[in-house]
Order: sequence, then structure tokens, then C-alpha cells
Amino acid sequence: MGLTARRKKFISEYLVDQCATQAAVRSGYSPTRASTTGWELLQEPEVKGAIDRALDERIKKNGITVDRILSELAMIAFSDLSDFVDISKSGIVLKDVSNLPPKATKVLSEASQNKWGQVKIKLHSKIHALELLGKYLNLFKDRIALGGDPDAPPISVDGAIVVKWPSREKPDQ
Repeated sequence: MGLTARRKKFISEYLVDQCATQAAVRSGYSPTRASTTGWELLQEPEVKGAIDRALDERIKKNGITVDRILSELAMIAFSDLSDFVDISKSGIVLKDVSNLPPKATKVLSEASQNKWGQVKIKLHSKIHALELLGKYLNLFKDRIALGGDPDAPPISVDGAIVVKWPSREKPDQ
């Protein structure tokens, strides 16, 4: 059937922020039905296919790969503040960053110097990077507590571990 001009506009607008509702409004669909219309358009094979192809092209154009993302996260997760400063009893001294490998500065989220010459550096969140890596590696499982026999073995439901806990009801006297 081919894509209509309005569907092409929807695809283009969807690629801006990946919000189907806003894309529908910006494409000229009724604001009162935009949420439903956006969802319906995303279900159409031609629209979905065009969006998927555009997103794949964007990923390739920007060199985004799983390996690259994992590498960047690993740099942050395993970064060390001592690569940038020397800490001793006499204080903290900034190291000469010109001697660091170029990739080392990727772990910095902030570097500034105030009018008195004091330097401040801040690394990206190691905890967040470790959490993202852990999630990618499925190291963390969601646990759902249900009433039941506490001695029963845990069961798995759709990847989540279900742990049965004793009921809070008082036993019959």
C-alpha cells in the first residue's frame, strides 16, 4: 500500500524523541486521540519497519555497538581516582593529566577550576556503571515475596525468583 505523507511525517517525528503520542500530534493527528493513534501507527508493519530501518541506520552511522557500550561502561565502572590525584597525609595533589592515556579522561564527568586556582574533578558514577553492567550480565534478579511455606524452594516466574514467605495470619488456636 505504501506510506501516506502523514505516516511518513509520523515516522520522521517519532524519530525525534521516540514518543508516539507527541509524534502523532506533530504529524497532524487529533490531540485527543494522539496516544491511541500513535500506538496504532506503531503496530502497522510498514510504519514499524520504516522506524526500525531508520533506527538501525542511526546506530550504524554513530558507530554504536554492544562492545563499544560495554567498553565505555567498564572504563567508568573500573576507573580509579588515584589515576588523577595523589592522596597523602599532606593533602591531595592533581596529577599531570597530559601523561594520561587519551581514553582516561572519558571517565571524568566534570573538571573545573575556580578563580583561586582550585581544581575540581568528578568521575562518572561507578555505582551506576556497575549496575548497568550487572543488569546486562543478569547478575541481579528481582525477588517477589509471596505467602506460603518458608521451607519451599524458590520458583522462577519469567526470570524473576519468587520466594515464598510465611503467612502473617495467626495460626488457629
